[in-house]
Amino acid sequence: AVPMILATTLFIALMTDQTINRITLFAFLLSLGLIVDDAIIVIENIHRRLHLKESEELEFDEIIIQATDEIGPSTNIATIAIMLTMIPMGFVGGMMGQFMKPIPLNVPVALGISLFVAYVFAPYFARKFIKFESKSKPVKDEN
Repeated sequence: AVPMILATTLFIALMTDQTINRITLFAFLLSLGLIVDDAIIVIENIHRRLHLKESEELEFDEIIIQATDEIGPSTNIATIAIMLTMIPMGFVGGMMGQFMKPIPLNVPVALGISLFVAYVFAPYFARKFIKFESKSKPVKDEN
């Protein structure tokens, strides 16, 4: 997921006429720790829900949907809060403002793409790669 997020962010940066320089690379490096966070939260909650007693009677797809829905609002708010902390850097004027411009442009874009990947691709990959055995008891045939 990380290469896809960074490649998409780089593509958007190039489409907005940004150059690849040290500050742009710093923005990517700063984003790196934050972009994996959303997907980790989603996968961890899916894994946690698999082992709950309440989930024993549910299908794997239902567990994935409930786990993703459960952490959705808090993950959205946390990601938006981090995005909003970067925006004031865009209003810095003068030479320093031009110097720091890639940070408030690239970090929120990377975080937005990360949130999209966490909700779309992380549940899909969880479905493909996490082993799930239904714990519901099979119905015995009387015949």
